[in-house]
Amino acid sequence: MIYPSAQANRIHVLAMVKAFQQAHFDVTLTASNVELRASFKIKNFNTTNLVLLSFLTFNFLRKSDAHIIYCREPRLFVIIFILSSFFLRKDRQYFFEIHDSAKNVIDSSILRFAVKKSDYVVVLNEALKQYIIRDFRLQNSKKILVFPDAVDITDFDRNSSGEFFPEFNIQHPIVMYCGSFAWWKGVPMLMKAAQEMSEINFVLIGGSENEIKTLKAEFGELKNVFFTGRITHEDVPKFLKKSDVLVLPNSGEIEVSKYYTSPLKMFEYMAAEKPILASNLPSITQILEDNVTARLFRPDDPVDFKLKLGELIEDKKFADKIAQNARKKVSSYTWLDRVTRISNYMKF
Repeated sequence: MIYPSAQANRIHVLAMVKAFQQAHFDVTLTASNVELRASFKIKNFNTTNLVLLSFLTFNFLRKSDAHIIYCREPRLFVIIFILSSFFLRKDRQYFFEIHDSAKNVIDSSILRFAVKKSDYVVVLNEALKQYIIRDFRLQNSKKILVFPDAVDITDFDRNSSGEFFPEFNIQHPIVMYCGSFAWWKGVPMLMKAAQEMSEINFVLIGGSENEIKTLKAEFGELKNVFFTGRITHEDVPKFLKKSDVLVLPNSGEIEVSKYYTSPLKMFEYMAAEKPILASNLPSITQILEDNVTARLFRPDDPVDFKLKLGELIEDKKFADKIAQNARKKVSSYTWLDRVTRISNYMKF
């Protein structure tokens, strides 16, 4: 993994490492191509070759006194575990975190090995837990720990003043999306809705040049849609706070979106204390409740999206109320809280 990065999995790893340190763990991040200054220890391996990275990581562990190993990469975990079982002491605990189901037979076999050999498996929601129990025929379901993603609320309590993409001169109302442009994240559906809502400005943060070019080719150069490109994660809070409505339009046409994801942006949206309009999916409703902490719409339905968005724009009192409720709820979903609860299963 390359650090720093705007990719959600990298952000997640760094947030967890920082939280473990905040919880007074002596933590070391082992990764490839790390280019950041941090208060925690980093073991940087300048290679992206998985096999070489695995052997280098194992060699580091062999010389260290670490007794808890926490991993998210299944192939890396498998190689390290096999080597460790022969050459390392047996009192180490292995925690393996899963964010998605297997995509093919090979991935399934690797994931099954990691699940069965780890001491504990951390997943994002109950659906992912049930998938593991069912597909891997896991007998000991107690080893699977369900902990949704989290957010650093203090990032959203800082001063958010500053210019908001002055080159665009964007006027309110502003509907904002921030995140990946993978098709199942729902950006094409947003574009369809924007085509028929010229009175509302849509700010889409993220996406590669090619992804943005593809969307423009398909939907045209819409005057009310502004593509900012990718921004640093540090800038996310101040830009989210400039919005009138934050949207989470995940598609219901793929399992990871419908059941297994726990979007980082959802928790960031909640912390920004802005009204949220989100797809009505099991992966979303495990956290957000319609008319209480968000307004939900039928996934992949631009007509229902427009209807619910209109409600939020027109009824500011209601919009402010659900935004306040979301902010209150997310206060119990911090990275430190997540790490603290996971640490209850660690042996010292």
